[in-house]
Amino acid sequence: MTVVAVDTGNRLIKTAHAEPFSAGLNRHLDVPPIVATDTLFFEGNYYSFSESQGFHRQDKTVDDYYFILTLAAIARELVMKDAIRRAGNASVDFKTAMRSAEREKISFNEDIFLSIGLPPSDMKILSEKFKRYFMRDGSALSYTYNNIRFNVSIKDVCVSAQGFAAIFPNDIFNEVTKAPQTYIIDIGGYTLDIARIVNRRPDPGFFKSLDYGVIHLYNEVAAIIREEFSVNINGIQIEAALRHESIGNADIEKMVRKVADTYARRIVAALQDNGIDLKLSLPVLMGGGAKLMQDSLEKAINRSEIIVLPDIRANAVGYEVFANRLLKERRRAAR
Repeated sequence: MTVVAVDTGNRLIKTAHAEPFSAGLNRHLDVPPIVATDTLFFEGNYYSFSESQGFHRQDKTVDDYYFILTLAAIARELVMKDAIRRAGNASVDFKTAMRSAEREKISFNEDIFLSIGLPPSDMKILSEKFKRYFMRDGSALSYTYNNIRFNVSIKDVCVSAQGFAAIFPNDIFNEVTKAPQTYIIDIGGYTLDIARIVNRRPDPGFFKSLDYGVIHLYNEVAAIIREEFSVNINGIQIEAALRHESIGNADIEKMVRKVADTYARRIVAALQDNGIDLKLSLPVLMGGGAKLMQDSLEKAINRSEIIVLPDIRANAVGYEVFANRLLKERRRAAR
């Protein structure tokens, strides 16, 4: 059984090894996309992936949207794991791995142990629902992704608490937990999720989710740029400006970063309003939003000691570690 860990974000879908991809999904019915793009074919329908996100789903089991995204994530991760195995100690580029698998007409027949995550506050309510949603009774699932054939069965599902998953299996654990109290601040697409570690242990009674994801920032930036400069700016351009890349207009780039600074100060104020004071507690920033807004957040928090997890796949990496540990324990118990 192959472990595949998937972090089903509102903005990006991440796995432990493959390149993250956008959570935007287009359904084309029985007609393939007219342009060459990443394409999945499943149960008579073609799907492609775009930068535009759908609406925020508090419960991601309400329709097939995240199931299809997860099938794509499984495909990408299986290709990458196979390429890593073949390469040995050599580094592996994801795009090269995908092209090679398609060129060599590799097919995959795998039983999957799917490892996913939920906000800690949703674990009790949604864990079993998530398991049923993804397992589908372990039935065979046949589909193609970029002309690569996959025959998989999701035989088991492990659900872990996001945020904590990124920290506890990580080499950074000792650094993160050296403070008496640590806040894990995960900035995603639509929400900002906060978990707490006290005396090296997760605090199961504390979890907050605030509507301060980066998509709200993008909407504010777009409105201000449209008003000030009479041009339309999209998420891809905003992200480039936040990374200090050129988008062809230095004044707009400065304005994007100025709005991000203001948004970061509002985030810190919202945290304080919710009893989260970062002056005496160690802040650990993670997620794609934290990476994009790192400069603005560090200025707004204004303390010398801040930890930023650089890998936006940190939750997925943690999910994989937890699932592998669980499998080892089961094998040991079965002896």
